Amino acid sequence: MDIVAQVAPHITCQDVRMRPLLTLEKRVAITIMKLATPSSYRCIINQIGMGKTTADEAIWDVRLVIQDVLTNRFIHHINL
Repeated sequence: MDIVAQVAPHITCQDVRMRPLLTLEKRVAITIMKLATPSSYRCIINQIGMGKTTADEAIWDVRLVIQDVLTNRFIHHINL
């Protein structure tokens, strides 16, 4: 299963008047870019073509879902 499919049930996206809906695929993509590379927000938002606040919100939402939901599926702690 891919990350988008696992994150989708936990993130709700809705249109707002100021800007069109940011797709879940794009939200996950910028989050992975930020977490996987030492690139700055400015570099990432220039590559994706969005504002800093929009990127911050998207990264924050997806990061929380990854931390709360997906961590238990992939990281297992062993008691020694």
